[in-house]
Amino acid sequence: MLEYYGEVEVEVDGEVAHLNAQGRQLTLTVPSDRMLLALIGLYCRFPVSKATSHAPFIFDNHHLLICVSHGGSLSVTKRQSWLRVYLPYKFSLTGISWWFRHGPRFLYQFWRS
Repeated sequence: MLEYYGEVEVEVDGEVAHLNAQGRQLTLTVPSDRMLLALIGLYCRFPVSKATSHAPFIFDNHHLLICVSHGGSLSVTKRQSWLRVYLPYKFSLTGISWWFRHGPRFLYQFWRS
């Protein structure tokens, strides 16, 4: 099974985002929604095969956690039930008011990649 280990920092206009990987858990921590959208825009420019571009890094038994400082968090995992045919990913949110304001724009960018 594929596992990740390590940490990456990305700086854009003085803001720093952290991607931490431990086993099958990936955690992306960003300081603002602007940084989150910048990272999604950067990812969209990478030449990635269409088979993996809709859900980067999310394979069976893997977990992606996106945390926005002073915002909320979004947890994405692949479904393990019969529902995965129609709804392949399971989402859970904290900081729901932040996601109501910024989430639709983020999710549109994420799935458009």
